[in-house]
Amino acid sequence: MTLFLDLVSVQEARDRALSVTSPLASETVPLACAYGRVLAAPVTSDIDIPGFDKTVVDGYAVVASDTIGSSESMPAMLSFSGSVAMGSADTHTIQLGSCMYTPTGSKIPHGSDAVCMIEYAESLGDMVLIQRPVAGGENVLMCGEDFAQNTTVLHAGTVISEREMGVLAATGHADVSVFKSPTIGIISTGDEIVSVQEVPSGSSIRDVNSYLCAGAVAAWGGLA
Repeated sequence: MTLFLDLVSVQEARDRALSVTSPLASETVPLACAYGRVLAAPVTSDIDIPGFDKTVVDGYAVVASDTIGSSESMPAMLSFSGSVAMGSADTHTIQLGSCMYTPTGSKIPHGSDAVCMIEYAESLGDMVLIQRPVAGGENVLMCGEDFAQNTTVLHAGTVISEREMGVLAATGHADVSVFKSPTIGIISTGDEIVSVQEVPSGSSIRDVNSYLCAGAVAAWGGLA
């Protein structure tokens, strides 16, 4: 008679467990119900994200070369050509020597290649003083820079967290193909075990491990 069971490696334990399981089927669920689930198929983007060149700061869209050498003491003086509205489909264009106000997330006008943060600019009627130089592409997120159309953005086997839910929403996936949640049976054994509703007596203890294990199963996406 031995006092202890034989120990095996983690890999061997995994192999034994996998040998008595079969691949899970997939199902389609609404995006709102996809948190914590596992993707069953790769996900692609139906559009370029962003779909346009956009500013990532509040500021003024400029031609970067217009700001070379500018400073607080010697600002670049640019003609103010108006503002870009958020979500607007209007096509704006600026010329050398001019600028337009662009709130964070808005489309930068044609002809511009950078955005000067509003903190480094001063509005004076029809003129805007740019108090520091900006490089081409500064404070601009280019079309398709996050994801290009028809490219894979998430792979099968990915656990869906809040980040992945955002990606799925941005790429047009109102419904998601996920693996079905595995059903895990939990059996708590021991002559000393009594139910949670009972008051332990003598050397008995309440059933703790079955609930602890059930929580762990739920945390990993299973149904206990």
